[in-house]
Amino acid sequence: MAVLLCSGYKLRQNKGLGSDMREQETGEPEPPRLALKAKEAAQELGISERHLWRLLKRQEGPPTVRLGNRLVFRREALAAWLKEKEAA
Repeated sequence: MAVLLCSGYKLRQNKGLGSDMREQETGEPEPPRLALKAKEAAQELGISERHLWRLLKRQEGPPTVRLGNRLVFRREALAAWLKEKEAA
């Protein structure tokens, strides 16, 4: 698992949740999901979900996308936000 460290945050690149099941069925790894739930995004960043919600409340968190009533985080947006924080 590759880890990118910057500004106290870690972005973990993993296969995503549930990927082991597909790998067992087809023999090929599942491609990473494009959108993550808050809990998954927090895990990718290496912070608690509560801290992620605090950042969002203060409008200091990564950009989000609303899909219906669900708030999701794009992987690319997380990486870009992390780079922005590193430069600041």
